Amino acid sequence: VAATLIREVRQDPHDMVGAVKRTLQTWRWFWGVDPDGMSASAALGLFGELWFLDRWIAGVAGVERWFGPTGTRHDFVSPAVSVECKATRVRSDGSSAHRITHLDQLDAPESGQLYLFSLQVSPDENAGNSLALLVERLRERFRVRPDALMLLNQRLSEASWTPAASERHWQTYRVVAEELFEVAEGFPRLVRSSFPGGIPDGVDAVTYSLSLAACEPWRRARTPSEARGILEELRR
Repeated sequence: VAATLIREVRQDPHDMVGAVKRTLQTWRWFWGVDPDGMSASAALGLFGELWFLDRWIAGVAGVERWFGPTGTRHDFVSPAVSVECKATRVRSDGSSAHRITHLDQLDAPESGQLYLFSLQVSPDENAGNSLALLVERLRERFRVRPDALMLLNQRLSEASWTPAASERHWQTYRVVAEELFEVAEGFPRLVRSSFPGGIPDGVDAVTYSLSLAACEPWRRARTPSEARGILEELRR
């Protein structure tokens, strides 16, 4: 809290009262968040969602489409386009796969088209990408829109992120690949309709591993510029 206050004062030393108000407004989302509550896998998942928000949507309005931390089916939602984000470490043999944690995750949205965003990373001490740095970059960008910054902070707290734990999330990653897939007819997935007779009795949950090599026919973009027309709805 003190560090945030010092930063605010340095940016505008003539408005001490405003600096205090902005600091308290920032931190009110994080007071009750457990600094040890975010696992390494959850941190990587949040990194993937924020990477998509930062690079592929690249606008403060995009945070209004971000629902991942709230527990909705898909991470980014609009009437025409929904996106499920997945991040994974590249295996030692160079292959990649995503863990799909429930049958609704790649099921069709209520309206529009579903896409899968895949971020593949490798830990690298010489890289410049970390969850903590990504959060700070987004918060600095959103300072021009206090309403968007407030929503970003709310979503971060719902994801169990807190600035008090930023020192635990300085693992840096080299981004190996970022890809956008259209989850269309024939896409490899399991959904509830995959079990016409219903999920077998005694099965409480279904998780599975999705090989990215099998998804290549449905790849639509490898860079944000290639996806500009596809994702326009999320930027509004």
